[in-house]
Amino acid sequence: MSTDKKTTQTNAACESGLGTAAVAFLVGATAGVAAGIMLAPKATEMVSELQNSAAAMAEKGCKVVDDAVETGAMEAHEAIDTTVAAVRLGAKKSHDAVTEAAGAMHSAIRT
Repeated sequence: MSTDKKTTQTNAACESGLGTAAVAFLVGATAGVAAGIMLAPKATEMVSELQNSAAAMAEKGCKVVDDAVETGAMEAHEAIDTTVAAVRLGAKKSHDAVTEAAGAMHSAIRT
């Protein structure tokens, strides 16, 4: 085999390999574009589902916080009402005791 013949065979093999690589690249790119086109609607649907799910979770979280605030406010008001009632009762008992003591002293002085 002569050197010129080997060079020609090598050049032909390289050119054939480059052609095959180019065809493989084009086929792969076409397949990628086709897959992207087919999956794009599903991705949009998934994004919509995620947005709806996030919105529902945010709404549920707000409701939990609102309920907790309302419950806390009600319990605070009940505690305040109980405290006010206890103070009033204590004041009444103190007033009654002072009145009774004053009456007893008044009676003791008269006798």
